Amino acid sequence: MQKTEPIHWCRAWFKIGSNCELVDNNVSESFNSWIIDARFKPILAMLEEIHIMVTRRIQENRSNSDRWAMTICPNILRKVNKISHATQYCHVLWNGANGFEVRDKKWRFTVDLGQKTCSCRYWQVSGIPCRHACAALFTISDEPNNYVNTCFSIDQYKITYQHVLQPVEHESAWPVSPNPKPLPPRVKKMPGRPQTKRRMDPSERMNSSTKSSRVGTKIRCTRCNGLGHNTKTCSVQLVFIHFTFLAFYFVPGDDNNEMALTFPLCYAAAGLDIA
Repeated sequence: MQKTEPIHWCRAWFKIGSNCELVDNNVSESFNSWIIDARFKPILAMLEEIHIMVTRRIQENRSNSDRWAMTICPNILRKVNKISHATQYCHVLWNGANGFEVRDKKWRFTVDLGQKTCSCRYWQVSGIPCRHACAALFTISDEPNNYVNTCFSIDQYKITYQHVLQPVEHESAWPVSPNPKPLPPRVKKMPGRPQTKRRMDPSERMNSSTKSSRVGTKIRCTRCNGLGHNTKTCSVQLVFIHFTFLAFYFVPGDDNNEMALTFPLCYAAAGLDIA
């Protein structure tokens, strides 16, 4: 994350009015996990199963929205209730109009109910009143649900799902195209078992009872004893030291009893041949 500019992941650079404070791509990951079984089927069978799943999901969401009696979506309502419970640490000073000074522990923020803004910027970015705005609304006996952005309303939710997928007949009734049929791509079987789950980042938590997370794990190299890498990625080069052994022996019958020097015996490390 430190190698990427903060403008791509920090909420301080989010555009006002986007009504989204998410900094991840869990939406696309959830969709890929949702169609994981269909992705391993042929192209027509895959599209047919995705068509059935999407059609059923649109129908269920349309039916559920008809039973909702509130004005905003249930998930947003739960989020507003959770934010409202955090107002117990806020102390509000009202100027008698639309301005409020909210003290949250050691911090101080300004809220303008007329402009629907707070100096913490959470209200402007997410479209949901922050806890400082909720504290100000509770001071004047008003409900935070009335100040949630209209994009989270039930009416907008129904507009989102007003377009439905039309029924499709069996492929035997499809018109035949005069164009040549495309050939299937070449299949190259990779070694090992096909991967079905994405490779998690070391900083992510792993919710598994059999595997442990790599968060906080320090890798130590057995070659240089350094941290942060292993022997495969180690930059320290091996140095092979050549040793020379001199063999001495006593010559029998020599009056001076001097040692005679024989041939030197040299060899190298790492399994090199003896020279």
